[in-house]
Amino acid sequence: MREGLIWLDETSIENFGRNFIDCEIKDQKSILDKVAFAKNEKSKEEIFFSNIRNLVITGYFSSEVGISDLGYKGNQPNVWDGVPDDVMQAHGFSYEKDWKYDFVNPMTRNDVAEWDENGNLISIK
Repeated sequence: MREGLIWLDETSIENFGRNFIDCEIKDQKSILDKVAFAKNEKSKEEIFFSNIRNLVITGYFSSEVGISDLGYKGNQPNVWDGVPDDVMQAHGFSYEKDWKYDFVNPMTRNDVAEWDENGNLISIK
C-alpha cells in the first residue's frame, strides 16, 4: 500500500508538479485511468489500484449505507407451501392430502423460543 501511495505522488509530481491529493480531479483521473483496467499481466501499479478498489467496494457494501443500497434483507422467514401442484403432477408426484408443516409452522415463525441451562427447548412464547 505504501509503495502504491508513493507511486501515486511521484507520478503526480512528475506530470503535474504537485502531490496526487492536490491535483485537479481530471489530472488524478488521467493517472488512475492508466492502471484501472489491468491487462493479463498486472504491473505493481495495477495491483495496487485493484487492491484499493476492492477494499473500497468491500468497505462500502459491508457498511449500513451499502447494505441498504443493495436492498439486502438477510435471512427472513417466509411461508413456503411446497412445490406447486402443477409442477408436482408434471413430474408424477403429489403431496399426501393431510400434509402438514412438519418442520416449520408459518403461524409460529416469529415466536421466541426459550431453552433451559442444558440447551433443551422448554417453551415457545
